[in-house]
Amino acid sequence: MVDLGENFEADEHEGPQLLEEGEYVLALIDSSLDENSKKTGTNLKLTFAVLDGENAGRRLFYSLCWTNPSLTAVRIAKEKFAQLIKACGKSAIQATEELHDIPVNAKIIIQESVNPQYSDSNIILEFWPLAGEAKPDLLKKHANINAPKTRFARKK
Repeated sequence: MVDLGENFEADEHEGPQLLEEGEYVLALIDSSLDENSKKTGTNLKLTFAVLDGENAGRRLFYSLCWTNPSLTAVRIAKEKFAQLIKACGKSAIQATEELHDIPVNAKIIIQESVNPQYSDSNIILEFWPLAGEAKPDLLKKHANINAPKTRFARKK
């Protein structure tokens, strides 16, 4: 048990907020392949850092259905991942780390939850390459910023 030394009032603290819909410069900074909650497949979990604008340093957590009984879900996930690979300027990779720290453009939308048990979430609709040279200062920004998490944040 940990004594907090104070009375912590949960209602006084808002949870992380969703990113507004729009275009962002992101870089993949972490990735893992984990078993899904139903133990019927795996999810490719990707963590992105926003690299510019007022949301610089914020994190976006995104999960792709890598293996699953639903072949449609797997096809959609692999198409999205292929889009990310191409936006990073590559045509094939062996490991996700090959995509880390490469700035890309992304269009982010808010997907409203149809289940009241879950909150709305940010979804990456599209990836495309950064025009021109990547700015080195953008890559430096995300490394040392303790930024709020954005996935599964409530939109209230």
